[in-house]
Amino acid sequence: MSLASSPRLAFALVLTASVAACGSGGNLAPDDVTGLPSGDGRGSAASGTYSVRFDTTSCVGNCQTPVAICRDGEIGTGQLSAVQRDGAFTVQALGGTLSGGIDEDGSFLVGALIPFRGLQNAARWAGQSSSNSLTGSMEMHATGTIDGVEIDCSTSADVTATRL
Repeated sequence: MSLASSPRLAFALVLTASVAACGSGGNLAPDDVTGLPSGDGRGSAASGTYSVRFDTTSCVGNCQTPVAICRDGEIGTGQLSAVQRDGAFTVQALGGTLSGGIDEDGSFLVGALIPFRGLQNAARWAGQSSSNSLTGSMEMHATGTIDGVEIDCSTSADVTATRL
């Protein structure tokens, strides 16, 4: 399954990291996912295109709609691109750009507000970069209405990205 072919998976990825619900991601507010600072990293070692796998570990709140935006245990695959400019780090995936920082030790934190079918999605990915991979946990929180159903859904996913 590709990110482009599954809107429900696309949401589960950003993930999501992912504003006021119970469970993981529920405490994410717009300020928690935007304006994240650069780190102390140097160079561009984490830049590249990656094959990515998302393993949804938790869906909490009202997540069930006609498109089921989150399903526990769902696995998705796709691609993402990352750009490191010293301590600044951006990841393009899910139709949006997660921005933040990367440190010299490879730890990173990126986030964004990414719209999806009229929902506001706060997403944050905290992880670790190595020579060939990006790994970590993504949290997302979506609020809004789809087809007359009020959504307040928090999603957590383990993310593993391997350099192509």
